[in-house]
Amino acid sequence: MNHFLKLLTLVSFGTAVFSQALAHSDIEMTIPDNEAILEEVPETITIHMISKVRLTKVEMQYEDHPIVKIDISEYKKFQKEFTLTIETMGAGIYGIFWRALGQDGHPMNGSFTFTVIE
Repeated sequence: MNHFLKLLTLVSFGTAVFSQALAHSDIEMTIPDNEAILEEVPETITIHMISKVRLTKVEMQYEDHPIVKIDISEYKKFQKEFTLTIETMGAGIYGIFWRALGQDGHPMNGSFTFTVIE
């Protein structure tokens, strides 16, 4: 019986954690795709979320250069899609790092990269 109670507790905890994870938005897709290899630098990037979020910060890292903040000032409301202008810096590896707030107040973050070969 004691073994059964431990198993029931573990299953309940796992279900609660999984349900909580599903309640929060996550990235659905990006343009360009994560780890994409491109022949030219895009002028914009797009982030599609599964649920509405409010972006709080987006930054770009190009190679060994200093991190650059990406302007998100036009996105003050909760929404699913964000298209942002980026600074084009030539061939190399670009890292995009984002932070957002879910409608339930849960903070989240993520990143994606793409490589430009010219």
